[in-house]
Amino acid sequence: MAKDIIDTAARVAELLKDLTGSSEVQSWVGGELVPGTGHELELTDPATGEVFARYRDAGAEVVGQAAEAATRAQKEWFAKTASERGRIMFEIGRELRANAAALSELEALSSGRPIGTPPASPRAWPRCSSIMPAGATRSPVT
Repeated sequence: MAKDIIDTAARVAELLKDLTGSSEVQSWVGGELVPGTGHELELTDPATGEVFARYRDAGAEVVGQAAEAATRAQKEWFAKTASERGRIMFEIGRELRANAAALSELEALSSGRPIGTPPASPRAWPRCSSIMPAGATRSPVT
């Protein structure tokens, strides 16, 4: 049986749209997606050698915005209790697990690695749920 051939560009755009709300590669800065202002980069399908995506690297302007946002966020983070931070980390882990299939597929398509090999494998991701909020029931990471 012949394997289905996918349109890599369309599939990557679809995965990005589902995960971020935008079909374009962008940087997450201060809670918003920000288009890059740096050099144009290309993603190439290693199976065909064809370019399937082009995007701008973050660039100095976006990196500066990200550094400022991180400084503000650090102050907010340190103001939270350990329990609050634990709940946030648990939620991040839950979201990673909930989106594991899409994230793995996106990483595999953009890196050329098969799903299940690091870093395309969800097992290679940080275990954000290892810090549990008070009273939480630990569930296994799959």
